[in-house]
Amino acid sequence: VQLAFLFTLSAQPLDEHLFTIIDVLAPEGFEMSCQEGALWKLSLPGGIPVCQRDGAEIMRLLLNETLRAGSYSFVTEAVLPASMPTLPTFAVAIRENGAEAMVDAAFDVPGWPSTSLLVTQPTLAWSTAGYGQLSSVTITLTFNNATDALLSFLISLPLGFKQLVRTAADVKSSNSKLPLLKGGQDWVDASQPDRLRIMLEASDPLVSVGSYRFAF
Repeated sequence: VQLAFLFTLSAQPLDEHLFTIIDVLAPEGFEMSCQEGALWKLSLPGGIPVCQRDGAEIMRLLLNETLRAGSYSFVTEAVLPASMPTLPTFAVAIRENGAEAMVDAAFDVPGWPSTSLLVTQPTLAWSTAGYGQLSSVTITLTFNNATDALLSFLISLPLGFKQLVRTAADVKSSNSKLPLLKGGQDWVDASQPDRLRIMLEASDPLVSVGSYRFAF
């Protein structure tokens, strides 16, 4: 199976301090793998993390670029125990490279089963632009079943690309049925140059069957 982790780091590295170690602790009987082909970095900074330790109930990733204050996600493969706990809990800790001092952590985080989503492969289109020039990007995806399990869409950009969104007005959402987070500018998180997060309304996050397009 795959385990998806989403965490928010509140601490900001200063001077030459590097927050590049991620420790994950799983419940008894869980075996996690971060070997090649078993780890998807998603929004983690830099290249593919180094798998320093994995196996029964523990995993350590070493990043090649420091974490900064913000939200991140990654996915790893795992083998589940024969007898699953009713509500398994996990821990995620961020450590400083070298000193191994813990700079932020979350313990007893409940793990929830994933929801089956019938979503088509997203399509990506962009306007023609030369090296160092601006381009408009359009991403389209189609839901074949309705779901209320989503709270956001995360768009991660390849190495060397950066988004220039400054306000929600810079992002166009084509389907009025999408329950964007209420509050004017609040539904777009453009705080990180290499990613863009589209936030949904937590009190009513139902995404209906249909196609959705984002342009920025």
